[in-house]
Amino acid sequence: MTVSVLSRIAGYVAISMAGCLAACGSAGSSAPPATTRTPAAASSTPDTPSPSATPSLPSGWTPYTSATQQVAFDLPPGWKVYCDDVSASWLLVDSGGLYTSCPQGDGQVGIFVASVAGTAPPVGLSLISTSKSLYSNVQTATVEVNGVSGTRLSGDQTEGQGSGSSQVEYDVEAGGRTYYVLAVVGGIAGIKTAAAAQVDQFVQTFAFGA
Repeated sequence: MTVSVLSRIAGYVAISMAGCLAACGSAGSSAPPATTRTPAAASSTPDTPSPSATPSLPSGWTPYTSATQQVAFDLPPGWKVYCDDVSASWLLVDSGGLYTSCPQGDGQVGIFVASVAGTAPPVGLSLISTSKSLYSNVQTATVEVNGVSGTRLSGDQTEGQGSGSSQVEYDVEAGGRTYYVLAVVGGIAGIKTAAAAQVDQFVQTFAFGA
């Protein structure tokens, strides 16, 4: 993303260490029905599928593993990951081809993924769950993410930087860690990003503890 594009959207983004905007679509709708990964083809023996069975991927999707965030997921064609190192408390999934390297400063647009030991909020991300007073139409639903129970929140930000944007958040506890996903949906400043349904489908590919 060029400096000129960042300057167009900097006023919409609020994140304590770096901007945290992500994805597109309507966040105000109810959470989609929970789904799980499809296990690999079963043998003729009627045993329960192994948890380690390799899931089938949608055409063109590729697997990605983050040792830093201890999570694995699948990426649709054209989606790329940046900032996946110890220099940031989160990684950024770029669904719109906006970047060629980890962006700096405020104004990033993408899907932010972070995990922390325990249940404390991640450093550097302003979440719906921790700033509900800044949102209207907040909806909370219990969902399953690849067989693990979690929470999906959505809301429309009405105050502060980022006002006018809709956002989706996922919080999932697994293996002593809490995994967070934050996405701004519906686009921002004329920039087209992933649809909310795409974000939901992406999150369903998560495997925790990678």
